[in-house]
Amino acid sequence: MHRKALELNEALGRKQGLAAAYGNLGLVYQTRGELDKAEEMYWKVLEIDEALGHKEYMAKAYGNLGNVYLTRGELDKAEKMYRKSLDISEALGMKEASAMQYGNLGLVYKTRGELDKAEELYRKALKLNEALGHKEYMAVSYANLGIVYGIRGDLNKAEELWKKSLGLYQEMGAGQHYGAKIVQQALDKLAQERSAAAQ
Repeated sequence: MHRKALELNEALGRKQGLAAAYGNLGLVYQTRGELDKAEEMYWKVLEIDEALGHKEYMAKAYGNLGNVYLTRGELDKAEKMYRKSLDISEALGMKEASAMQYGNLGLVYKTRGELDKAEELYRKALKLNEALGHKEYMAVSYANLGIVYGIRGDLNKAEELWKKSLGLYQEMGAGQHYGAKIVQQALDKLAQERSAAAQ
């Protein structure tokens, strides 16, 4: 279907439609794990949007490229793409997109083991999501902060943050959400470890 959309937009000379079709194909390839093809599609999106001066879509394309590089473990490239996305998002006042890129950058730093920097970025994401009233993304931020504290060995703080995350998922009636299940698993594992240590 996306290839048909691509052909139609190409025939009609609709560049924005073409960029959207390339972006959709990129997501299909990324979901399949075909990262080279996904990367190729996202660069095509970026090229078109740059020519059209569509900065909002450029920010999205940079973010998608960052996701491809992060999946590959190419952390420096991922960081570069996320920062480009963040710069555009901040310049345009796109708070939701900025929050997403702060979270992504936090993941890059967490993966590198730079926990203080990861925490700082996750807190920036949390602050923006609180201002926007986005409970789901607030829940993600709390979960990520919990992971940072868990790695540091501050299990009481990790538990507190995971409970906040889970509480937000429950408030939304999203108890079966993938994120809620992950947080519940982390809390269950922590409870089992404490129980085993107490015996």
